[in-house]
Amino acid sequence: MPMLAAHRSDCSTAPENTLSAFSSALAAGADGIELHVQLTLERQLIVLHDRHLDRTSGSQGPMNLTTLAAISSLDVGSWFG
Repeated sequence: MPMLAAHRSDCSTAPENTLSAFSSALAAGADGIELHVQLTLERQLIVLHDRHLDRTSGSQGPMNLTTLAAISSLDVGSWFG
């Protein structure tokens, strides 16, 4: 039986790779979610699809050269809702 996996979660109802989007994807019938885990400058794990911050955060630069504190201050979802 085929399984349905939500790539980057349910981006139609919430910003991608957020807990809200994960929950929405599962509620919509996805059997699972696909996500990417990246390392910050200090080698802390975060969920972010891209290796660079440009597309989703309004910031610029590679994820692995950015501190967790800097990443934590970024807005990746207020534009959505």
